[in-house]
Amino acid sequence: MILRDSSLLQSHSYIDGQWVPADSGETLAVTNPANGETVGHVAKCGTAETRRMIEAAGQAQKIWSRSLVKERAALLRYSSI
Repeated sequence: MILRDSSLLQSHSYIDGQWVPADSGETLAVTNPANGETVGHVAKCGTAETRRMIEAAGQAQKIWSRSLVKERAALLRYSSI
């Protein structure tokens, strides 16, 4: 597999607007099921990180729900390019 934009491949979790490693610093290998090749690594998050993710998502949803449908549509169109 060839990745043209290496910035798209992250080994951290996106929590509250920032890329952060797992609290433990551990990662898990992500493998291609077709050939078993390791294609990357992801943060091995635990309970604490998961709770932070849920809290941040809850806060983001409140902001999102207050935006106008027209604003949401524009953001979704832009992000899908």
